[in-house]
Amino acid sequence: MYWSYARRVWSSGTFFVQLQLLLLVVLPMLPLFLLLLLLLLLLITIIAAGVVAVAAIAVAAAVAVAATTAIAAPTIAAAAAAAAAATTTTTTTTTTTTTTIAKKEEEEEKDNEDEDEDEEEEEEEEDDDDDDSD
Repeated sequence: MYWSYARRVWSSGTFFVQLQLLLLVVLPMLPLFLLLLLLLLLLITIIAAGVVAVAAIAVAAAVAVAATTAIAAPTIAAAAAAAAAATTTTTTTTTTTTTTIAKKEEEEEKDNEDEDEDEEEEEEEEDDDDDDSD
């Protein structure tokens, strides 16, 4: 009903009637269109950021593989620095945290092994003391 009335007024109306119809019909819908456009741009931005992050991670992984197999250390160091600069803060933080946790676990394992060795030595000394007392 509303649109049929708008069509009739548009086709038969004067310029001022058409202008009034434009102001009453099109402009109220403008915020909705702008909101949809904004959401579309936001979605595109999120996708682009994801693609950049994945590409940076892939470059960093390739540099890490090259670093383990190649001899040219200065070139690899420069490429690694470039890849590190390209990665996102989140990736860097995650990698650092993972590395720190792995180092702590290694230190704990070494400490546990040292404690086990100390206990074994103490037991051997006690056994030797028992043998000596006989």
